[in-house]
Amino acid sequence: MKLLRRLLLALAILWALPHLASAQAPPDGAALYASTCSGCHGPLATSTISQGGRNLTSIKSANMTWGLTDLQLEAITGALTNLRVSTGSLPSGQVGTAYSVSLTATGGTAPYSWSPWGTLPNWLTLTNSGVLSGTPTAGTTTLVIQVSDSLIRTAYATLTLTINPPAVVPPSITTQPASQTVTAGQSATFSVAASGTAPLSYQWRKNGTAISGATSASYTTPATTTADNGVQFTVVVSNSAGSVTSNAAALTVNAAVGALSVTPSSLSFNYGSSVPPAQSISVNSTGIALSYTAASSVPWLSVSPANGTTPGTVTVSVSPNGWPSGTYKGNVTIAASGAASSSSPQIVQVTMVVSSPPTSSASLIANPSALSFTYRTSAGAPRESRYVRVSSKGAPLSFTASHSGGSWLRVSPTTGSTPATLRVSVNPLGMPPGSYTDTIVLSAPGATGTSVGVTLTIGSADGNGASDLYVQPYTYDPAQSGAVTAQWINGLGVSPASGTDASHPGLLLAKNATAPQEAHAGAVIQNAQGLTLTQLGFDVSDSGQCTATSPRFVVVTTDDVMHIVGGCAKGTAQPVPSVGWRRVQFDPSKPEQASPPITPGQQVKSIAVVLDAAGGLVVLDNISVNGVIVRKQ
Repeated sequence: MKLLRRLLLALAILWALPHLASAQAPPDGAALYASTCSGCHGPLATSTISQGGRNLTSIKSANMTWGLTDLQLEAITGALTNLRVSTGSLPSGQVGTAYSVSLTATGGTAPYSWSPWGTLPNWLTLTNSGVLSGTPTAGTTTLVIQVSDSLIRTAYATLTLTINPPAVVPPSITTQPASQTVTAGQSATFSVAASGTAPLSYQWRKNGTAISGATSASYTTPATTTADNGVQFTVVVSNSAGSVTSNAAALTVNAAVGALSVTPSSLSFNYGSSVPPAQSISVNSTGIALSYTAASSVPWLSVSPANGTTPGTVTVSVSPNGWPSGTYKGNVTIAASGAASSSSPQIVQVTMVVSSPPTSSASLIANPSALSFTYRTSAGAPRESRYVRVSSKGAPLSFTASHSGGSWLRVSPTTGSTPATLRVSVNPLGMPPGSYTDTIVLSAPGATGTSVGVTLTIGSADGNGASDLYVQPYTYDPAQSGAVTAQWINGLGVSPASGTDASHPGLLLAKNATAPQEAHAGAVIQNAQGLTLTQLGFDVSDSGQCTATSPRFVVVTTDDVMHIVGGCAKGTAQPVPSVGWRRVQFDPSKPEQASPPITPGQQVKSIAVVLDAAGGLVVLDNISVNGVIVRKQ
């Protein structure tokens, strides 16, 4: 009977093996036991196979393989020891979000070893310790998991892993659009940066109204006008999860300001036997057309026309007749009142080289050919004059007398006929100690001219070169319009910290709206020649004008370059000296406060504070140079 039972069991195994070999599912230990072992050893739960024999090694050593593979025997031993995967289900995941879960098992003999049955999705891994992890890229999948214990007993579980679509993140603005400032005629560009689930859509708004076609992360306006000043721009960023509106960005549109430019920046004339031809300066502007004026700084230099509108041309010519051989320098100043302060005025340097005097038998003779004056600061102005006798070789000549140096030298008369006598005097008040020279040039058409050298020596009262700065008001009104004012008025100023200025005078500078363009009011800082500047400043009343161009300092350095320092609004604010006043200071070496900036160490020829804006009025006080308040005169 036992032999028959074993024969039937062998037939059943032979029938089952082809099916087991072709199956894709993992071996089922309980089913295999029922079909191959239960006939001899009873049901699985009460199997007669001893506990010590419930592993692959013991079963194989006892020749209880029943023709099964090791894999099938491992599954049977796993069933005998109740080894199973205790993780009944897997938590769901989300596409794009990291996933990790630790599998668990019971029964058998720990430790457990885990592996997949078949192939896992590309994004998923299973460690030997049972950690299932990865970043999902696909949807739901079915996994078959294999666990083995330390005695090579195996159990399997089929688990379903559900992967949900990625979460949709609502938009969030990471970089707000910034306010923009442009000049009329220019465009402005606003940009935004946002995060969130793509795709993101954009809609720009102008003062709350959607702008047609403005649907990208940046928006560029059409050419602006001053009517666009103050407009607010926002952008709405949206996706399927919601929308967000940016902060408002303001558009500031400034009126167009022209920038004045000239070419060339210098001219040179060479005079030999004939007068050199005139040369041209091109005057141009950017932004808007500008009205300009042109003026020369020396008598031998002339410009035409004296005013014009950009684009324009200024013709420059020289009159070398009667000038001795030598090199002469002068400037053509071109200024435009509507230009940016950094571009006006423009200075064109002009050099005239006289290589040989005119050929003529007539000539001027000066006697003496040199003069000298000596002055000490403690002695007051020199009262004596010097005299020069002017005669001619040949016929009497009509002559002119001129000089190109400082205002300290005076010659009278400036025209005459030979023979004649010239009176020469000096006014050194306000000039620092030192040696000064100038040349009186005597010229006559068609004749050889001559010159008289003048030397002024100024010695200090204490022998150390000390000088005292003071502020002296002045007006420039060649048309004698009476429309400009510059004077100290008691009671208008700020009391200094020392309290010694009981009258509180303030410097009133005014220019009526009807005043000629060239007229202006100002004050000269006397005794400034030879200084090196580190600071300029003044107190200005809140009731007066304080703009980017006026009032301003005009500084001429010893290389004859004019520097514009200021205007008022370009200064650096200092602690308020008194209610109703502001205090501003300027660093003349900074290009944002001086045009052109003054090179540190460069000596000064003159300093003045100027108000030339039509309709302007300002009250100044406590004018300071190099941090010291200058006294009033």
